Amino acid sequence: MKQYCVDLAFDIQPFIDISFINTIPKDAYQYKASLFQHINPKFLLLLHKLELTVYNIPEVFYCRANHSGMIHADNLNDTISKDPTDFVRINFSFYGKDSVMNWYSVNADTESSISISTTGAPSYKYNPDQVTHIHSQSVSFPSIVQVGIPHNVTTGNEDRICFSLMPLKNNMRLSMNEAIEIFKPYIKV
Repeated sequence: MKQYCVDLAFDIQPFIDISFINTIPKDAYQYKASLFQHINPKFLLLLHKLELTVYNIPEVFYCRANHSGMIHADNLNDTISKDPTDFVRINFSFYGKDSVMNWYSVNADTESSISISTTGAPSYKYNPDQVTHIHSQSVSFPSIVQVGIPHNVTTGNEDRICFSLMPLKNNMRLSMNEAIEIFKPYIKV
């Protein structure tokens, strides 16, 4: 079975002060965050022990309740992926009761368009008729999520905030299989 989302459990609090999440502005969908202002150095050390670094610009996503996000595949920089259709992020979801992340396959003869976010991050954008739904799952705190294929988030009756990190090994993004192997001791069962 192909994995799209794997829940993790760390014995270290990943954030210095989790209350910062309540200060996130609600006027845009995507924000850049400060790695060293928000992430606990002990958590970064744990990642270092796993021979991982973190891409230096975490992102924060804000979705209003009862919202279906844009279907897209991440595309930060294809030169740091072994396979530009298989790479992960670590997402920390706050609030968002009944929200799910959805994954899609691309229909034959479909071309994506490039979308530039409010932070300047490019992604491949797809219309609903260009993709076929293949999986939906609730994203925990935290979870490894597949972002190299088309995906989006559908929120329930509560706003959702997501803090997202991109783990790197040898300056390359991790595939889902690599991430599962590296984070095996931390996978929730």
